Amino acid sequence: MSLGRSLGKRFRANLIETFQSHPCHQELDVLDRSDHIKVVACSSEVATWWLGRFRAAYPQDHLSGDRIVKLHPEAGVTLQINRDDGTLRIKGRNHLKWFESNFRAIVEDGSAELSTSVSTAQILDKYLRMNDEFTVPYLLRRLPPSGALKHGPTYIYRLWRGLLDHWVESGDDVYIVTPHLDAKRLADAILILAKHRLAMSRLHVFTVSHCDGENKYNKVLKDAKEMTRDLKGPNKKRLLSEERLNFTLNRLEAKFGRFRCKLIAVCRENHAEVMMTSASFHHWCFENEGTDSVAFFKLSAKELIQQYLAPLGLEHSVFDSDQDSVVASTSSHGDSTFETSTFGDESLRPASFASDP
Repeated sequence: MSLGRSLGKRFRANLIETFQSHPCHQELDVLDRSDHIKVVACSSEVATWWLGRFRAAYPQDHLSGDRIVKLHPEAGVTLQINRDDGTLRIKGRNHLKWFESNFRAIVEDGSAELSTSVSTAQILDKYLRMNDEFTVPYLLRRLPPSGALKHGPTYIYRLWRGLLDHWVESGDDVYIVTPHLDAKRLADAILILAKHRLAMSRLHVFTVSHCDGENKYNKVLKDAKEMTRDLKGPNKKRLLSEERLNFTLNRLEAKFGRFRCKLIAVCRENHAEVMMTSASFHHWCFENEGTDSVAFFKLSAKELIQQYLAPLGLEHSVFDSDQDSVVASTSSHGDSTFETSTFGDESLRPASFASDP
């Protein structure tokens, strides 16, 4: 491969990555298809929005076609809009230059009109059952400061999802600590991360290597990813593109150890919040009839570290501000030993992520 071609591919990848890392508020995924750029949304309604945006930006140009509408805004650039699913394809020998110079401005200028269409967040809220009156404030008002015994599926699971959603949206570090974690609950957490991609929160999962009976965490993660891939939008297309899923998984980190406590927590700048429960984050407790203890409380960030993370051996690696997107190290504290990894690069996973024999 020539140097020029290599630099061109690198520039292209960086340009797409920049948009994905700092996306507009619209629910659009920009995908690199080597010879063109594909822009997808969860609803076909976006097709009408694209037509309106391009008519406004290029009033002198003619839009041709029925099901596939074409526009040539500049020499060497062809825009194709699929009316059926809302997909936009940017093609032609100058498509990359046009994308760099014009795309973000066209999208941002039409943000008010697009905000009225069905969004990925709305679809995820419905799927996660977070679109009803059982909000986090509503549920917390029914939980005394001392904690209480509550029904697992209808109260604790709803509060668990709602708090994770609220915390991830805030952009802070969020923690899930449990020795029992199944694919559905991990998929819930991944979808919440995907919903709030602008927040850039990181999710730290602390569990045991065999967290779902005989299934190791890597098998649970694999099944959770398949669950997210199966979700469809109103346009019958996949709700989360593979690029968006991978971007989300780069914000997920897992560590393993030996413990029995179950909690979720968030560490904010001035304080921390914790939900502690006897319920496992598993269908045993979140889908079957049963009652478990649950408590919610606030404390300082220092107290969270000293009283809850340090006994698990997590205080050093979790709060290492110098760590990058991939960590492959171990830390120990007492009887707890953890291996850690994020999932942006399969080749960098530690041996504990090897497939079951």
